[in-house]
Amino acid sequence: MEFMETPEGKMKILTGNVALRQGNSMLYCDKADFNDESNMVHATGHVHLTKGDSVHLYCNILDYNGDEKYANAHQQVRLRQGKSTLYTEELHYDLNQSIGRFNTPARLVNDSTTLTSKRGVYNGAFGIATFYQDVRLTDPHFKMQADSFGVDILRKINYFIGLSKIDLDSQKIVCSGGYMDNVNKRTLFTKNASVRSKGQFISGDSIYFDQKQQSGLVTSNGLVYDSVQKLFIRGNEIHLWQNPSRMMATQSSRIYVLLDKDTLQLRGDTLWAGNIPKTNDRYITAYSHVQVWHPELQVACRRMDYFSSDSTFYFTGNPLMWADSTQLSADSILLTTANKKLDRLFLLQHAFMASHVKSKFYQQLSGRKMDGIFSDNHLSLINIFGNALSIYHSQDEKGAFIGTNKAACSSMRINLENNKVKQIRFFGQPESVFSPSKRLSKEELFLKGFTWQSALRPTK
Repeated sequence: MEFMETPEGKMKILTGNVALRQGNSMLYCDKADFNDESNMVHATGHVHLTKGDSVHLYCNILDYNGDEKYANAHQQVRLRQGKSTLYTEELHYDLNQSIGRFNTPARLVNDSTTLTSKRGVYNGAFGIATFYQDVRLTDPHFKMQADSFGVDILRKINYFIGLSKIDLDSQKIVCSGGYMDNVNKRTLFTKNASVRSKGQFISGDSIYFDQKQQSGLVTSNGLVYDSVQKLFIRGNEIHLWQNPSRMMATQSSRIYVLLDKDTLQLRGDTLWAGNIPKTNDRYITAYSHVQVWHPELQVACRRMDYFSSDSTFYFTGNPLMWADSTQLSADSILLTTANKKLDRLFLLQHAFMASHVKSKFYQQLSGRKMDGIFSDNHLSLINIFGNALSIYHSQDEKGAFIGTNKAACSSMRINLENNKVKQIRFFGQPESVFSPSKRLSKEELFLKGFTWQSALRPTK
């Protein structure tokens, strides 16, 4: 030990196996210049600073302020606490608060996880570290690149701050906020978040998963895309479940189903889509204020069910269907598809078909039930069974109405072209009356059960 008078005050120069103690902190080094007046230590060579039994700081050069209990460490710096070790070239460490700050590239190693960044803050008291600029994390289960990132080492929670790109098992995740709780197996991705996996893409302002409950929630502008089923589901709140796989969308919810080259859009207050257990079949269900839009037809009803096993849509609850200028209604309507195209149509009980011609004139057909056939997504044929009735208004070449034909029989067959009636055939003792249109009263112009609900027709 040497004593020296300097302009900065009296100095003690300690050399060889130096050990200094302050409270529960110890400083070991090869050489230490100690200023009595400023209570400052400049330590070099195999520097080791401890706080109790939990914190160990290693470096080649260290400046320590004994009054403020603040250390500036340089060259080959290592800060070890528990199973975590931080490596960098420069660290500013506050022993009072157990907070370390670094502005040089650093690496945090915890068990099998390694995290690197260009600057950051490490809070040893709470076991929390925040990293900034070009953050990269590698783990046996996932990899990550981020602008900023936080780690709760004690609780094993990762926090995403700023744009983050994560490879998690077979998933690719992008978000600008959220967390990953590795103990409780919960994750939350926020701010334009998206999750891409094999056969599925999910996006929303917030995406939450609970691995233990095997459930999730997507909120605000939520989107789920199933590439296998060619199905999109949108909603401001989408609930997800596994085993069996299913989804429920509410609040401005929509489902898009690809049919041939066109897309069928389904809207409703509540939408369900999922797999039927122990099968490869899927189902879609919509409740309340249901609307279906397709370029060739539109539907409004209170409930819709779809099953992939028979490729059939079931519409119930006062269903109304439109095809071009034609409106169809019944107690229930079934629509089948084949090879991603519209195939068959069934109107069950109180079937009615009407199309607006001009002014107060409507072509009308009714019966106990109807079935129709599509050709290239256009209605080409309709059969009416049971108490078939029709009102057909004839026009001359100039479009003036010349007469109205009212017919009744057991069944009818209607051929359509471009969704308009081209030919009607009557079967089973048909009765027909042709009258001048002007002589018919308003009541005689309409069949029983006629309603025209164009205001309910869905738009794209």
